[in-house]
Amino acid sequence: AIRARPGDETWIAAGLPHGTLQRAAVHTRARTPSTRDEPLARVRFVTNAELSGAPLTRELREELDDAQRSRSPIAAAFVGGMPVSFCYAGSITERWWDVSIDTVEPFRRRGHAQAVAEFLIADYAMQGKAPVWCAVPSNPASLKLARRLGFEQVGTLLIFTLIFTPPHARR
Repeated sequence: AIRARPGDETWIAAGLPHGTLQRAAVHTRARTPSTRDEPLARVRFVTNAELSGAPLTRELREELDDAQRSRSPIAAAFVGGMPVSFCYAGSITERWWDVSIDTVEPFRRRGHAQAVAEFLIADYAMQGKAPVWCAVPSNPASLKLARRLGFEQVGTLLIFTLIFTPPHARR
């Protein structure tokens, strides 16, 4: 990980010619919104067996596998017995946890992400941990959901992502 101050991104990006730079808005929860009377989907922690049978993209499956390896509990919203939206801690400190959330494409924009996020936020609150939400401008749905859940921007984070090119493809 590279820690940088605002203004340092130019020289860091120059040193990482095979990468991308994005600014992510960092949010914390300023208020607790009123919750729904009745959730749209059943929400609970997902089991390994349920994850293995879910129709996930390769990228989402890898993210959830990483979460399982780090022993982060994964909350899921279920529709028809199938997990369709997921929330877990991307990282955890003594006081904070980073909200990671994703919903299977056909089930987006139906309230499942909000339901699963509210579930995990409440669970971590019982442990004395507050959520942090980071979102890049290229993901307006994430920014909108963060606001709906009572998050407000408190800063900016620079994200440098290296693009790996296998040696055989570098010719």
